[in-house]
Amino acid sequence: MAAALRLLALAACAALASAAASGAVPADAASSAHVAAIKAAAEHRRLQQSTCVAGTFWNGACSACPAGTWSGAAAGFCTPCGPGTYSNATGATSAATCLSCPAGTASAVSGASALSACGTCAAGTWAALGSTSCSACYLGTYSSSTGLGSASACTPCPAGSYAASAGGSSLAACTLCVAGTFSAATAAVSSATCQPCAAGSFSAAGASTCPACGAGTFSAQGQGTCSPCPASTFSSATSATSSATCQNCAAGTYSVLTGLPAQLSCLSCAAGTFTAGSAPYPICG
Repeated sequence: MAAALRLLALAACAALASAAASGAVPADAASSAHVAAIKAAAEHRRLQQSTCVAGTFWNGACSACPAGTWSGAAAGFCTPCGPGTYSNATGATSAATCLSCPAGTASAVSGASALSACGTCAAGTWAALGSTSCSACYLGTYSSSTGLGSASACTPCPAGSYAASAGGSSLAACTLCVAGTFSAATAAVSSATCQPCAAGSFSAAGASTCPACGAGTFSAQGQGTCSPCPASTFSSATSATSSATCQNCAAGTYSVLTGLPAQLSCLSCAAGTFTAGSAPYPICG
């Protein structure tokens, strides 16, 4: 019907143009008639569109809206489902038929007609229900899993480490505190969280606490290991902060070993030899 009407309008316009050219009809009258014919065709189309029910659109006839779109009553076109949604229904009558992409997925396209349009979020990212894109796991966290539905599902970096960049996809994204420092905090975001070990203690890289130096050893602040007392000295003190706690083996005893925890660890000199005890002797003279 619409095609036939357009053809009649075109024919009328052509006839008017021919008549105007021959002088049979004044040019201004022909122009007015041309405009009137176009308006009549447009009004006829509008009236036809107004008969289309919800879920259809005018396409030479009232046709069902395809999947991924919808329309209200008397609509001349179908409206696409927005980004972050999809619909596999045809002839949909409202935006309520557009379903949100599940949490852990996202879609940036309009008019999606299947769930497959909602892409799964990669490791290190997450998305809430109906998202148009996946967001990176926050600083101090990471995720090796895909399809996370919230930021809280990202894993905090453990104590003794931190992540200064967002979107970490494995535990390797968490940088270890260097040896001689520690951090008890989880989900730390910078190296400022790593504090130096106190004198008399030590730590390896990635430590959450600093263990005390054992007997026979000592350390200054921020050390990765404790230093042993020299040969022929010993110290029974724990958490020692300097070599001043290391005492000489008693007169008549010695040791070639370092880090002795007690006088009992010093060996007696053989018969006919001795040490004075006023200095650390590794051998008996």
